[in-house]
Amino acid sequence: MQSGRRELLLAALKDGDECVRHAAAAALERLDICQSFTVLEQKLATGDRHERVAAVYSLALLNSDKSHTLLTALLKDPDADVRAVAVQMLGEKLLPEALSGLVQCLKDNDVAVAVYAAGALSGYNDERLLPYLETVCRQAGTELSCAALSAIGKLGFVQSESFICPYVQDRRPEIRIAAVTALGALRCLAG
Repeated sequence: MQSGRRELLLAALKDGDECVRHAAAAALERLDICQSFTVLEQKLATGDRHERVAAVYSLALLNSDKSHTLLTALLKDPDADVRAVAVQMLGEKLLPEALSGLVQCLKDNDVAVAVYAAGALSGYNDERLLPYLETVCRQAGTELSCAALSAIGKLGFVQSESFICPYVQDRRPEIRIAAVTALGALRCLAG
């Protein structure tokens, strides 16, 4: 039945009326998204690691509510590689509904996932993220602390200055670099 629908829509692309052609193009796009989504769901359920990771990248391209919901659900996938890619894709989209899942990923057992989560959160212009990033920075190893400091700087809230300043004196050069970079990224006070 779907192939018959596709044929009708393809024929409608040649309709004499421009509005009909536009409507047919939009309908074909929705049909393609539905078909693609089903294939990607199958790959995510049964594919090997490489196929599953590739499916996450493709899923992000669909840009539909269903794909966003599935991407957000993948933040809890058992495979760290799948979680890491889902975090990155959601970080590019900045979906409000993904925010709490990304915050949870700051505590992920896989450091790469947590580092990507800090980076993803840096795109949200939300002051409420500061305590989470500060907590991670205090408790994490060097790599994640650097990512958290970077995210705090990119968020740019001036009140973060007092939190960042002590890290300029940290014994680890990577942390000192992240701290001075974060200080430089903070917004300037108006005045």
